[in-house]
Amino acid sequence: MDAIELGALADAVGVCLEGDLRARLLTGVSTDTRTLRVGDVFFALSGERFDGAALVEQAFAQGARAVVGPLHSPDCGPRRTLLRVPCVRQALVDFGAWYRGTLRAQVVAITGSAGKTTTKELLAAMLLGSRSVVRAPKSFNNEVGVPLTLLQADRATDVVVLEIGTSGPGEIARLAAVARPDVAILTLIAPAHLAGLGSVEGVAREKLALAAAAQGLVILNGDDSRLRAWAEGRSDVVRCGFGAANDVRGSLGVGARPRLRVEGTLGGALQMPLPGRGPALDALLALAAADALGVTPSEAAEGLRGFRGPQGRMHTIELARHTLLDDTYNANPASMRASLGALCELEQPDRAAAVLGDMLELGAHSEGLHAELGRFVAAQGLGLLVSVGPLAREVARAAREAGMPSERVLDVDDADAVLSALLPHLNSIRTALFKGSRGARLERAVAQLRQHLTPARGAA
Repeated sequence: MDAIELGALADAVGVCLEGDLRARLLTGVSTDTRTLRVGDVFFALSGERFDGAALVEQAFAQGARAVVGPLHSPDCGPRRTLLRVPCVRQALVDFGAWYRGTLRAQVVAITGSAGKTTTKELLAAMLLGSRSVVRAPKSFNNEVGVPLTLLQADRATDVVVLEIGTSGPGEIARLAAVARPDVAILTLIAPAHLAGLGSVEGVAREKLALAAAAQGLVILNGDDSRLRAWAEGRSDVVRCGFGAANDVRGSLGVGARPRLRVEGTLGGALQMPLPGRGPALDALLALAAADALGVTPSEAAEGLRGFRGPQGRMHTIELARHTLLDDTYNANPASMRASLGALCELEQPDRAAAVLGDMLELGAHSEGLHAELGRFVAAQGLGLLVSVGPLAREVARAAREAGMPSERVLDVDDADAVLSALLPHLNSIRTALFKGSRGARLERAVAQLRQHLTPARGAA
């Protein structure tokens, strides 16, 4: 963050501040006392298990130059500047929106039912060789993460790359009003967060709010029928995908690091660092965005060299006799199918295992969508299916009903039971995919199996 005057912060969050205090400089922003630096403004957010007011004194003791706290925050003495607000979270949003107006950087915002983080990381890799880039750490895609990402930029930043997520109606529109993106990227419309959004049509309305807020170009998945229909007749849209009608078209090879041939307006080739059509589509979207920001296709391709995918997103772990695909970060029906497709491209299906956890936040559609996934799994001819958790049992049940042999379908209660279930099958399985919603905690199963399959140092 560029240094700003305290008076500008006060005006942005709606607090009256007069006198010499207005000229005091703030040099950073923090929401975590563990990483707070001297000179920061601290936003004392509250959570389910803590009250932000209890953090005010600690923040000042650690060198905060000002604190934005709830109305009931305690007095901290005349030499400490405490700005009391009705909602600290909203104050952070307001401050982020104000700061966005001071930036010279171009802002790219990404949304979609899957692929947001991978697209963000691929785009950042394509840009970093020639641009100063700030990107959302991890999945900072909500009303805290979006302003915090904007506040990491300064006058030297060329591009800010944001993720924008949602769990209920109107959230993307609110965050898009903060981000005011120069370029908007839409990856996919699919069943996700149905508990809050109600239907796939509700998901589409919510995601398209980002496109409506874009101040410049909209880049989207032209193979998605809902996005393609929205884009019809628009001149400020770049369509990306594998279909012939797209502006940026791809054809993908096979393997853990397949070659992606790019045709259309950005012809060339990319050496993909991740397997599967999902990441390849994300790369096409990122390539179109890089082009819009003035980066050539050859510069973008060079930026992908040495790229390592985000943890838990089709991260390939090569061991002596097995390959583990760690796609444990999150899951919905569309991303499940995409990852299973990648698994079957990488491995002979009867030598492949899918360890699938619960898909959460699907509301009343949950049972039907899990069953549909089970039928899809059965059609792939996989060597083994392991369902993890109470919802995923419906995947296993439907797979058996669709003809998958019962001896190749296992049910376990949680991630810690996966290793024992897999052990008898390791001689016949070469590649295993792990995927589920965050609540399934399948990263634990990946770590346990990896440890089991990695010989102890010094072993014969």
